[in-house]
Amino acid sequence: MQSKKIKVLYLFNQPRKSDISAIENGRRHEGHLYGMRLMKKFGIEARYIELENFLPNWASTFLRKSILNIYFVHLPLLPLFFNYDIIFTPTAFGSQFVKTILGFKKTKWIMYDFNIVGWIGNGETLKQKVFTWMVSKAGGIVTIGKEEEQVLNKMFPEMKEKIQFIPYAVDDSFFVPQDVPEDIIILTVGIDSGRDYKTFFEACCDLDVKVVLAGDQYKLKKLDIPKNVEIRRFSSEEMLTVYSKAKIVVIPLDISKGNNNAMGGSTVVESMIMGKATIVSKTPTMESYIKDGETGVLVPQGDSHALKKAMVDLLQNDEKRKKLGINARNFAIENLSKNIVAKKLADFFNKIV
Repeated sequence: MQSKKIKVLYLFNQPRKSDISAIENGRRHEGHLYGMRLMKKFGIEARYIELENFLPNWASTFLRKSILNIYFVHLPLLPLFFNYDIIFTPTAFGSQFVKTILGFKKTKWIMYDFNIVGWIGNGETLKQKVFTWMVSKAGGIVTIGKEEEQVLNKMFPEMKEKIQFIPYAVDDSFFVPQDVPEDIIILTVGIDSGRDYKTFFEACCDLDVKVVLAGDQYKLKKLDIPKNVEIRRFSSEEMLTVYSKAKIVVIPLDISKGNNNAMGGSTVVESMIMGKATIVSKTPTMESYIKDGETGVLVPQGDSHALKKAMVDLLQNDEKRKKLGINARNFAIENLSKNIVAKKLADFFNKIV
């Protein structure tokens, strides 16, 4: 007798319809879909719903910006949740809270963890206590860092079989190195609250090399930007060429504020699959991907001198730089490929159900 297919509902914090269309046309990668489109290969029916599926764009935009934040934006769709065996999401905490209050146990809520430990904090405030209670009632947790898995196992020993480290996936069919000259000497990617560009600019301001920052300049207006730094936005397709042209990739991080312990995950796996020597600020999550001196270089957070030394070292040592890039790509192919990670996630879904 054929077993019933598991039905998984993905909840994203941003509209994904246009992204999926671009992916289907080969213009974007599917790393941010967390394996959703691959689940059918493993016998799982995976879908997503969002306001835009039911309302005009203007109405959805109004609700998103003026009434519902990313944690509650799926709340109007709550009755549809119970048609699924699993809800899988990195956010939607407001909807998760309401679902937990209702006590509906048939549908398992699996949290995709970017910062659960950070949100729990010291567990003293009312918000932290409520969040801790909510996490304890979750059907499962997928972490993207090994240390986060270990910490959560200690916090919630009764959930030990429901917590699993599954690495951040990379779309290895999209991110393929191109045969172009490496005329970008140093590349850094991303603009978010966890990027430490103050330290990065201090480290490269007096280096006589071309530096490219892929991101929005207006978010850096409070910083003194060195003259050798070019800041531009690139499409996903353009990033393939940008990565290929880079000699080294630098990911400067500062997670001291505790707003996202997994910061830098998508960039590091992209850089690795593109075969780049990558320098990353040392964080617990980054240690799950970069083995210092083997698949990349780890430097202390906020240390511009150590960062500069690491950049100069790689720029002056082509053999070491190329070896790191080869090792990084091999590691990514063997461990971070979208199909490999999707299989692990599908196995986890089956275990939870």
